[in-house]
Amino acid sequence: LEAAEILLKKDKLIDSVNRAYYAVFNAAKAALHAIGRDTKTHSGLLSEFSLHIIKAKKMEIEYGKMLRQIFEARESGDYKIGVIFEKEEIEEMISDAKRFIERTKKFVESSLFEK
Repeated sequence: LEAAEILLKKDKLIDSVNRAYYAVFNAAKAALHAIGRDTKTHSGLLSEFSLHIIKAKKMEIEYGKMLRQIFEARESGDYKIGVIFEKEEIEEMISDAKRFIERTKKFVESSLFEK
């Protein structure tokens, strides 16, 4: 996530979105791993996280929405031509990413103590 912040300061907006997404992606992957789940694809991660974390009420629905929003932003930035992000929009994404990572960290820690 630090890379996303550095890239944002250098006005590398699409690259910043990409790095913020991967920080969230890795946190979501850790959450799934903590409950014995694994995925091989980005879309698989979204599905598994939604099913086994959000719908199972292990984390609040807002975190599922955050994951999907940053996933869609990263896909747009990486694969669509002419996508423009506003700096404020990315600042909000990074702020959400920080919240997501903190909440996921708490989830992983509590899952480890349950075992």
